[in-house]
Amino acid sequence: MCCFCTRRHMRNLLLQMQEAKWLIWQSQAGRGHRARLHLRYKPEQLLSEKAEQLLESGHVDQAIQLLGKNKHQVAQLLRSKLGYSVRADYQRLCIPYYRTMPSLCPGIPLRRSEQHLVRQIFSGLTRINEEKGEVEADLAHHWRQIDPLRWRFYLRPAVLWHDGQELTIDAVIASLTRSAKLPLFSHLQTIQATGPLSLEITLAHPDNRLPLLLSHIDAMILPPDHTQRADFPAHPVGTGPL
Repeated sequence: MCCFCTRRHMRNLLLQMQEAKWLIWQSQAGRGHRARLHLRYKPEQLLSEKAEQLLESGHVDQAIQLLGKNKHQVAQLLRSKLGYSVRADYQRLCIPYYRTMPSLCPGIPLRRSEQHLVRQIFSGLTRINEEKGEVEADLAHHWRQIDPLRWRFYLRPAVLWHDGQELTIDAVIASLTRSAKLPLFSHLQTIQATGPLSLEITLAHPDNRLPLLLSHIDAMILPPDHTQRADFPAHPVGTGPL
């Protein structure tokens, strides 16, 4: 395929590449005097640099496509840019995956991979210790059964969302009220605050396994305004480790 452009556009392209320090272009005044063009990088170096920029901006597919069939270079670049890294003001974990994940939001049907990530992004009142197979504290540091139908949970203080805002008891109640609309949690009759860091759940019928139930992914706590954030399913904000 042949590409044609005007002399003016060609000069603009050369100036842009010179500003990017890809080349040195020295024009010569006068008819018959040829300009000098000196490449500062090999084509392979430019491709690698551009691929690195694409990876930094999250465009993994485009980076791989740019490098083409050079599998060794692709593997080397991915190893250097993906995985765990520490930046000036944050930590980053970059993992390549064979498909997109359009939603990382609890409360909707999720595949196993999404469920694993959601459990790292969000927190529930309780969680399952995968090694021991036991229920343990998460957002709630303690809980007790008052009678067969009432449970009280006590929240950890000073828990922050990833955007820096503090978790409130109202946000927890709003999320659990949303969960109560699902069949699995339909016996959660009322959820009320008993203090700035405690709440009481009243059940329609006894459930001695309530702490286990509240570790379910559909009982994860979401920000109260998550439905107003257009990009929330793809860029969620939680209180989990990631």
